[in-house]
Amino acid sequence: MTGEKIFTKKDMEIILSKDEGLARYFAKIKAIIEEYMDMDEEFYTLVSLWIVGTYFHKQFPSYPYLFFNAMKGSGKTRILKIVASLSKNGKVVGSMTDAVLFRTAKQRTLCIDELEGINAKEKGSLRLLLNSAYKKGLGVERLTKRKTKDGEEQIIEEFEVYCPIAMANIRGMENVLADRCISIVLEKSSNNRIVKLMEDFGDNMEFKTTGGGLQRLTENIKDNSNIFGHVIQAWNSYSKNNKQNIVNSVNIVNKTDNTDNIDDFTILFQKIDNTNLSGRDLELFFPLFVLADMIGEDILDKTMKTAQKVVKLRKESDREENKDIRLIEFIAQSNYEGYIDLSRIAREFSEFYEEDVRYNTSNSISRALKRLKLIIDRRNTGSKRQARIDVLKAQKKLLMFKEPDEIDFLKSGIKETLKNE
Repeated sequence: MTGEKIFTKKDMEIILSKDEGLARYFAKIKAIIEEYMDMDEEFYTLVSLWIVGTYFHKQFPSYPYLFFNAMKGSGKTRILKIVASLSKNGKVVGSMTDAVLFRTAKQRTLCIDELEGINAKEKGSLRLLLNSAYKKGLGVERLTKRKTKDGEEQIIEEFEVYCPIAMANIRGMENVLADRCISIVLEKSSNNRIVKLMEDFGDNMEFKTTGGGLQRLTENIKDNSNIFGHVIQAWNSYSKNNKQNIVNSVNIVNKTDNTDNIDDFTILFQKIDNTNLSGRDLELFFPLFVLADMIGEDILDKTMKTAQKVVKLRKESDREENKDIRLIEFIAQSNYEGYIDLSRIAREFSEFYEEDVRYNTSNSISRALKRLKLIIDRRNTGSKRQARIDVLKAQKKLLMFKEPDEIDFLKSGIKETLKNE
């Protein structure tokens, strides 16, 4: 941290004091979305906050994608146009290739409509870029021909792909890319007041003054200002130091005895901790939590409740779609002891989920159990392949995907033990 300016909340108040501050523009954005879109109530706040964050995203090491999943006529193109009109340098694109992404990403908010077929083999390069563009520091290198006085030469050109991205399609996302998204399902609206409104976003003065005001409000914040760097370091220190006095933690991080320049993030961090988000879920929502805290306590509380709901719905979807998770759940509630025939596990797994047994062979189950590291030992007895299964480990793994209260086959004492390990 030597030589770097430590931005405090007081510094941010000065930076954002023009035109009545950030909360005013957040409220204006939310009012615009409420006027033109029919969504679940909590998503008005979440989408508005994400739009505000596009003006700050370079200050965070990662920034979540926004994904709208909807049937035809449900307003997904409309919401992308609204997002693009209000975000920092927003642009709607109807199709996308990897070359378009890495050549246009810098300093832009990209809104990709009709992103169908993203799982197709020919979209592999684009999918790889999208899997990394939510995180700072993952650039793309390409060979480029350049004319010189001696002729043509090839040089390596580096492109920055980190940028805010909103996407929409009908068919949904594959799991790896969906993991980087905050997903919102849109339903077709029957609200005539909304569906009869024409899309005048380009000429609407409310759009222009809101987007322009946010641009002016944040124009003095440089990409390398690292405004929230100390908040992230303070959070890490808070977590590593067993959630003790955060002032001391921040003091250690900043290597300074001047507590006048140290923010007390105790309340914010305690609230974040109480969401029980971790890993990528926490990484995605952390920027939105920090921004919500700047806008108001009520916005922070709403955002945290929505984050928990979004993550829970995604985990439920993952459990239903992901065979590995279903296998973990099946093993977790089994009473397997000693060596068990793999063919028996395959058969009982199929029967449990009422699947066609042909798709759950002893070979596929063996590979899955090995991949999940749930096999303690194995042996062959003539024509039978057998394995000792780690049921307790499966129960621990299941808590990564399911809340303890949802696991009704575990006794309460075991739940607490597993949760606290």
